[in-house]
Amino acid sequence: MSQPAQYWEKTLDDGTGFLISSARDLLDAPFINDVLASEEIHWAERMKSQDLEFMLDNSLTFGLYNKAAVDFNNAPPNASSWKGKSLKQIGLARLITDRTTFAYLTDVYIDKQYRSLGLGRWLMAAVEETVDAMPNLRRVMLLTSGGAGPDAEGNVKTKIRFYEDVLGCTVFQASKGLVCMGRGRKQVLY
Repeated sequence: MSQPAQYWEKTLDDGTGFLISSARDLLDAPFINDVLASEEIHWAERMKSQDLEFMLDNSLTFGLYNKAAVDFNNAPPNASSWKGKSLKQIGLARLITDRTTFAYLTDVYIDKQYRSLGLGRWLMAAVEETVDAMPNLRRVMLLTSGGAGPDAEGNVKTKIRFYEDVLGCTVFQASKGLVCMGRGRKQVLY
């Protein structure tokens, strides 16, 4: 049974609007396939269309979109709309999960043009809100290279520190440049 889609909206000081959504129908499959084929997602590769669609149908993917004012007469063929705004997908984060006890975070990506705007932290906050709503969650896990990258303020932090800060993950094991991180369910006090 599919879960209802979730939506988060954000507007920067300059008026640029962004949307994060778990709605499957908003995902831009050609964009995602290009991301998977990129050097930045070195662990993945371009997929056959039917395999990509199957993957997206069977995982919980958060799309990150620029809510641009695009004329649909001149819009790219893969542009979609939401509440009358055209959307350009600029990022994603994918959870492989049973939506009850376990979630594996993978394929986290934001287009270079939109980095250092705080969108990565915001995307991880949406992921965290989603996994924290799973009442029987035992574990969230991810693998990272641990390499350095700038945070929203332009400071260089390691990927390990980023996931420690934004998701509360800790390192389980590191081997040959690959780091396994995770955390259990956060304690919620009522």
